[in-house]
Amino acid sequence: MTADEDSPTFDFEQTFDPDNYLPLYEDGVYELSASENGALSNSAADAEHIADLLDLSEDDHILDLACGHGRVANVLDKAGYDIHGLDASRGLLEVARDETATPAGPAYVQGDMRRLPYEADRFDAVYNIFNSFGYFADDENEQVIAEIARVVNGDGRVLMEIVDRDFVVRNLPGSRVYVSDDLVVADELAFDPETGRQITDRFLWRDGERVDFQYFLRLYTATEIRRVLERRGLDVERLYGDLRGSDYSIDTRSICLIARPE
Repeated sequence: MTADEDSPTFDFEQTFDPDNYLPLYEDGVYELSASENGALSNSAADAEHIADLLDLSEDDHILDLACGHGRVANVLDKAGYDIHGLDASRGLLEVARDETATPAGPAYVQGDMRRLPYEADRFDAVYNIFNSFGYFADDENEQVIAEIARVVNGDGRVLMEIVDRDFVVRNLPGSRVYVSDDLVVADELAFDPETGRQITDRFLWRDGERVDFQYFLRLYTATEIRRVLERRGLDVERLYGDLRGSDYSIDTRSICLIARPE
């Protein structure tokens, strides 16, 4: 794939095509065939940890922001929670709807996380997990936070789980390869210190056909994301290293935070 390193592109269609996305991330882990047995055990665990961290009750109205194929929303819906899910990918939302375990399922909506189609103070809890933040320019990423702050009510809670920039700077490999019986994925990885973006060139082979595309993710330090949230009226109450509530440290891969309206 040829791409101007100074002007990375985000091929949304290919990145979030279910055929390209699900073999890698169906169960919320970064490897091929993570959920071949269909158990989705990691998703069930994530749903349980989210419910605990946000102290959810069945009376809460909850938004899964960038819900993807509904791997967590469908679990929480089955557990009896009032779940709403928003994602920009029509294909992933179709998978989410097809895999619901209850008659109605979560209230899934296709939309733009920079302009949420919900009224102010609509939700008691909002969660955005699995590195689903940082897809845009800095001002647009901050607009996502502003929208979260708008739709969560004054007593609400916000959970975010994002990649820790410091971890990536120390540990980013130049390349990685995933192989399964019918799929090979090769990534070339780079980090741009001026923009704070991790840029991935992905080369994917399936059934003898090759698909190449590029995507990027703006990464934040704990200090940076705290300041963005504070500018938009959200106060970081707790900081963890993952959804399991591990201590945040210099060695943790992720930043997992709980914030509340100021």
